[in-house]
Amino acid sequence: MSITAKDAAPVVVQEENTSQSRRKFFSKAGAAAVAVPLAGFPMISVAQAPVVLKMQGAWGAKDVFNEMAEDYVKKVNEMSGGKLKIDYLVGGSVVKPFEVTDAVSKGVLDGVTKLRFTGTVSLK
Repeated sequence: MSITAKDAAPVVVQEENTSQSRRKFFSKAGAAAVAVPLAGFPMISVAQAPVVLKMQGAWGAKDVFNEMAEDYVKKVNEMSGGKLKIDYLVGGSVVKPFEVTDAVSKGVLDGVTKLRFTGTVSLK
C-alpha cells in the first residue's frame, strides 16, 4: 500500500513572530544575568564586630603562669588587628581552677590556660 500526496493529511504550520519571542528571551536572560551576581555578593561595606573569646586561667593573679598567659593574650589581641579579642580571666573568676576544662566542654568558657604535667618527679 502506497500513500500518495492526495492521501496525506494537510499539515498546518503556524508562523510565530520570532523577533518578538527573541526579545522576550533576551530581556529575561539579561535581567537574570544582572540579578544572579548581585544576589551572590556579600555586603562588604558592613563592619563586623570582633570575635570575642572568654578564656580563664587556672592560676591566681600573682602566679608567674598567669603573667605569661596575660602576655600571650595581649600579643594575640594586638596581632589580630581588632578581629579577635580574648578576654582573659584569672583563675576562679567563673569556675574553680580544677573545673576549667569541664567549663569549656559545656560552653561556659571558650578557652582555658593550664599546665598538664605528664612526667615523673623524683623526691630525693
